[in-house]
Amino acid sequence: MTDMLVIGDMVVDTILSVDHLPIRTGDVQISDYIKMQVGGSGNVLIAAARLGLKTKAFGCVGEDLYGRFLSITLEKEEMDVTDLLFIKDRSTTLSIDLVDKNANHAFVGIVDAEKSLTPKMLSEKKIENTRSIFTSGYSLLYPGPSATVMKAVGKGKPIFFDAGPVIKEIKSSIFEKVLESTTILFLNSEEAEAITRSTDLEKSALMLAEKGPEIVVIKNGAKGCIIAKGNELFPVGGFEVEVEIVDTIGAGDAFDAAFIYGYINRISIKETGVLANAAGAITTTKHGAGKMMPTKKEIISFLKKNKVDPVPAWNFSH
Repeated sequence: MTDMLVIGDMVVDTILSVDHLPIRTGDVQISDYIKMQVGGSGNVLIAAARLGLKTKAFGCVGEDLYGRFLSITLEKEEMDVTDLLFIKDRSTTLSIDLVDKNANHAFVGIVDAEKSLTPKMLSEKKIENTRSIFTSGYSLLYPGPSATVMKAVGKGKPIFFDAGPVIKEIKSSIFEKVLESTTILFLNSEEAEAITRSTDLEKSALMLAEKGPEIVVIKNGAKGCIIAKGNELFPVGGFEVEVEIVDTIGAGDAFDAAFIYGYINRISIKETGVLANAAGAITTTKHGAGKMMPTKKEIISFLKKNKVDPVPAWNFSH
């Protein structure tokens, strides 16, 4: 029995530094940094596994360099990759991530093998053998992956759903149905505003909570997060990092994983928010995500430096 099955959004990131964004026609920039990392929901898989959750990847990749890299990297993180499906003559989903000197970023991506995911690939046994399911808005963009996610919801398993920046492109009927079965909805302030048309994050959180999710979490960068459960609000302040913020890629994924860890281990909502804020903050101090996701040791150290001690109340073990 796994703690969490992650459906779809199996991505490889190629992170490339640039002097400034946006890049305009005719610009010539020389990068001083390039690295390949696991991306997408793979970040959540790695971060959750490093916190101690048993995670399993379920999705499609190509029989190419990137698919092999993704599989090997996840396997080295001691997670189950037996349901990472290699699709012949298709390409692994790839994201080119451009990051400037102010830690702003832009993405250019290609989606191919991901579209091959179908409900037939997700057996009832796979759903039965997991305690919870995580997926993102990216998996609701295409017919096959979307239908696969729809098969998984409503089966009595906790559903963790990160809306993602593609929220405006998801069919409203599909989005609303997923929300009805969602246990925890994750989104950032821009995504919340796009859905609710309100810049008041507390108001947005309460509005979204009325649509079905047990818990709504709005991530607000260094300011922390706003959590709504029913008609209750739990604002949790963020952290200032002592070192330079170099890259915000993957910070939201690390946040999600830590929040899910707190939920599964029945940690209080506010303490879970603190834990998640810490995981996200640590990630911003590193280039890229994937193998740069925070470890349990790093989070404990960070919290102690900030005079927050997670042991023993937060169920961490050294």
